[in-house]
Amino acid sequence: MTVPELVKFLGGAAALAGVGTVLGLGALSLAWGRVWRVWPLALATLFVVALALHPLPRPGYACKPPVLIPFDYDGTLAALWATAQGPMDWITSTLAASTAMNVGFFALVGAALTRHAQRTRVALAYGLGLSLFIELSQVTGLWGLYPCPYRTFDVTDLILNPFGVVLGFALWPKGRAGRVE
Repeated sequence: MTVPELVKFLGGAAALAGVGTVLGLGALSLAWGRVWRVWPLALATLFVVALALHPLPRPGYACKPPVLIPFDYDGTLAALWATAQGPMDWITSTLAASTAMNVGFFALVGAALTRHAQRTRVALAYGLGLSLFIELSQVTGLWGLYPCPYRTFDVTDLILNPFGVVLGFALWPKGRAGRVE
């Protein structure tokens, strides 16, 4: 993935998440009043959902089989480790980039969660639930909207994504989370 493609991909996800957050929280505030204090968590959550589910497939897309063996990279990681000449080989590797993005973007969710939870097990449960929702959305073809999966269900994501949430939750300073009342 080139830098312009990455910027376009991340920008599209950010736009979807931003619009979803504003519309969703705006509608909820009409019914329940002051729900805007959850906007960082809503935005981070919708951002990772949008990253995981877009772009939507074009007609004639190929169905993606699930990956059910954890950390099954078909020798890619071993080959990268053996042949990498420097940091740029790792940075430009799709495997390394996708792994880092999984953990990193889900860490944003964990950091935003510090405003609403005190215990790590809450962060773990939130991360597991969010990751399971995303992976089930992928394996079901977006809950039946498409005849087969257009994104890959991967058991490794069910491990890395909650790890990212817990990591962000653990590393974000709790005292400076800025509770908004």
